[in-house]
Formats: sequence, C-alpha cells, structure tokens
Amino acid sequence: MKRILLSLLSLAALVQADEEKREVPLKEYNDSKVLVGKLALPFGTIVRVTCRSFEPSEEEAKLKGDPWERQVEITSIQGKPIDPAIRIEWGSPKELPKPPVGESIEVWAYETGSFRGLPDDLGKYSDGHLPQGHGFCFVNRLIAIRKVTPADKVK
Repeated sequence: MKRILLSLLSLAALVQADEEKREVPLKEYNDSKVLVGKLALPFGTIVRVTCRSFEPSEEEAKLKGDPWERQVEITSIQGKPIDPAIRIEWGSPKELPKPPVGESIEVWAYETGSFRGLPDDLGKYSDGHLPQGHGFCFVNRLIAIRKVTPADKVK
C-alpha cells in the first residue's frame, strides 16, 4: 500500500512538474520516494511485456539521429493489452535484438532511465567547438532480459 501511495505521489509530482518546474533533490527519491516510469510501475520492476518495432511517420523519419530506430512499442504488460502503445527506447545486456518491423516478441524486462544530451548553456563555456547532439533530457529505457518461454506462462 505504501509503495502504491508513493507511486501516486511521484506521478502527481511529475504532472505538477509539467505545469511548473521545481527542484527535487535526488536524495529525496533515494530515501522516501519511488520513481515511476512510462509503464506506470516503479523503475526496476521486472515485468512481462509484448513489444514490437514500428515504421516511423514521415515526421519521425526526418528527425536527426533516428531516435525511433532505438525504440519499440509496448503493446501489453503482464498479458494485458494497452492502448495506445507505449514507445520506449530498447536495450538489452544480452544483446537480445529488437523484433523486426511487423513482428512482436514477449520478453521479461524492466524500465530504467538516464539523463543524456548537452546542457542548454554549454555554448557560454565552450571554446567555440560544440559537439553535435540534442538538448539535455531524461530518456526512459526498457531493458530486455530474455524472451518469455512457454514454461514462464504456466507459472
């Protein structure tokens, strides 16, 4: 119950952050709160998901760095279909490949995330040679552990 309440509080804080940015010390999350990701579960929760690769829209295909190539769409969580599908970056410590476009796979996975990109004011402090990249942001990532086997579905 406490975990659910903390998850709801975290979600409320994220919604509020959309309206008004406020500083949240990381220590606060380490000590008393749980970060909840796109899957509506605390980060690090191992879950069974069905996912697929997708064809980008014309607009997505024009984006620098092809971020859609690193993403999958989650279509079900723990066997329950979700609509709309959730897009999230794909990762796997065992080099489990993303499914080809048009195919779905079911995997055991967990969600995590990290900050990436370049700070907005980097130009003020550089010597004029700026690396190419995108703005500083948080990126959610699905880490696929392994494919679900028929024996897993019996449990």
